[in-house]
Amino acid sequence: MMIVFGNIKGGTGKSTLAVHVCVALMMRGFRVVTVDYDGEQGTLSRYLENRERFQKQSGRHVPMPVYHMRLSSQEEALALEEILKKESKETYIIADTPGYDCPLSRYAHGIADVLVTPMNESGIDLDLLVNVWDTQEPHKLPLSQYATMVWEQRMHKASQGISALEWLVVRNRLHALQSRNQMAIDKILTSLARRIGFHLVGGMSERVIFRELFLYGLTVMDDLLGQAQVYTKARQEINVLTEAILSFCKKQAGSIMQEDLSSLTRI
Repeated sequence: MMIVFGNIKGGTGKSTLAVHVCVALMMRGFRVVTVDYDGEQGTLSRYLENRERFQKQSGRHVPMPVYHMRLSSQEEALALEEILKKESKETYIIADTPGYDCPLSRYAHGIADVLVTPMNESGIDLDLLVNVWDTQEPHKLPLSQYATMVWEQRMHKASQGISALEWLVVRNRLHALQSRNQMAIDKILTSLARRIGFHLVGGMSERVIFRELFLYGLTVMDDLLGQAQVYTKARQEINVLTEAILSFCKKQAGSIMQEDLSSLTRI
């Protein structure tokens, strides 16, 4: 099952959430493979390198993916797809994408079963989904670059008879005090979710700890960090996101099974 963390804007928290969900899945006993489609910046790769280094230097065990791949070309991605086809259906593949539009990012979006798009509480992030200046009526806002790209990928999958892409939008780096800006963005996203078919999932609070743990390759999910309140609340948010992703993965697995049965019936 391919879970892609995607957005064509950098700094939305894709890599951080990808690693945290990866660890959350491993701690549930799932087999996890990770893929970094951002060969240039490679934040996911660097995070896992830091994690491996921490484990070697400290002698303390932390869960690691079965294996990790860092890609820099579409040729490598096509070769990887053949490898991933041999993986068990029980394997979760966590993929991180570049923070800009490029062929490799579009390719990753095109093979995703579940797409997770983090976005900050910002008009800049919202502008990648809809053009907020054309009209003040949320249900009439024209789609912008990223929403159009995802829509095209979904249409392509549908034309190939492939099960529909499940799209989750996660509001990231939320501040404790709700502002007028947050309420306006919430109204637009709620309207847009119904219109183009994505799911709004929970919300991740702004926490400095997420950035500090990168240097050690650690996540708030790791048991060795203890039970401090700052970790407990952050874990709750990651668990909510992980459970939402798992529920949509199960839904996708059911759709794929139904497609297989339909093919057998036609034969």
